[in-house]
Amino acid sequence: MKKTSLFVFFAFAVALAVFIAYFFYIFKTAVLFEPPVRFSVETGSGLKEIAASLEEGGIVTSDFLFKWYAVFRGAAHRLKPGDYVFSGRLNIPDVVEMLVAGARRDARVTIPEGATARDIDALLASFGVTREGQIENFDFKKIKTDYPFLASALSLEGYLFPDTYRFFLDSSPEAVVGKFLDNFKKTAIPVLEAGGLDNERTFVENVTIASLIEKEVPEYADRRLVAGILLKRLKAGMPLQVDASVCYAKSRSFENCHPLNREDFKIDSEFNTYRNNGLPPAPVSNPGLEAIKAAVDSQASDYWYYLSDPATKKTIFSKTLEEHNENRAKYLNL
Repeated sequence: MKKTSLFVFFAFAVALAVFIAYFFYIFKTAVLFEPPVRFSVETGSGLKEIAASLEEGGIVTSDFLFKWYAVFRGAAHRLKPGDYVFSGRLNIPDVVEMLVAGARRDARVTIPEGATARDIDALLASFGVTREGQIENFDFKKIKTDYPFLASALSLEGYLFPDTYRFFLDSSPEAVVGKFLDNFKKTAIPVLEAGGLDNERTFVENVTIASLIEKEVPEYADRRLVAGILLKRLKAGMPLQVDASVCYAKSRSFENCHPLNREDFKIDSEFNTYRNNGLPPAPVSNPGLEAIKAAVDSQASDYWYYLSDPATKKTIFSKTLEEHNENRAKYLNL
């Protein structure tokens, strides 16, 4: 009888431990909000209603645990109505704290280096900063006089400087674009001016070259070499044949662009550097400061060709077409 009781007690203790471990696992499990998720709490909504909506929207892992923690935290009647934006990794305590603090009227948004205007437009819309299409289709000529460096620009592509910003929700596109351009003027212009622009390398050309190497080459030293290759090919009248230009011609974005196929290289677009000699008419991405520095401070070499190893992302350089074709066969199976 005593052995039976001891076994039952032991089994109960194990089951309780497993339950507690599972409870805290679910409780502490963070949800990754990428892209960000918008959530509204209507005025008059109660804890039960809010918890159910949060679980239904995939924002919390359990409405029961959300309600339990809100009561335990003394927050059950302190959840504030408003429009929320959830981003990054958040668990149940994080969400409760956000709802207690109340909806922010601004958002912290990080623009990745190499994002296109279309990418940035979608990202800002997901945070509720602007509406879809407002940035991508923005007529920059409205504010062009405030930024002389846009005098030769065909679009905002290349000048929406990648950085972390704080924007008010439901901002005007003029205010948002102005913030980008102010940062470009403060951060990128001094680097471009320090490069000593000459008749062969205009301001727009440097930004365009930076936009290409931003998408093609990860390492700074290699970026300088590739910038030198592009300049040398331009001077020789050779097509640049940069894959990034094909991606941009294809969709104005780089998401799900690769692998490119034979038909992609035939796209009839002035951005396609396989079909056209010279640089694209405008940048193909919004480069970061390092890429801009590499474009301005290009390095001359004996190389004429390069490719990226898909496995290591390392840039492989070649001096001759024969060597380049051997590398294409070795690294790209072409």
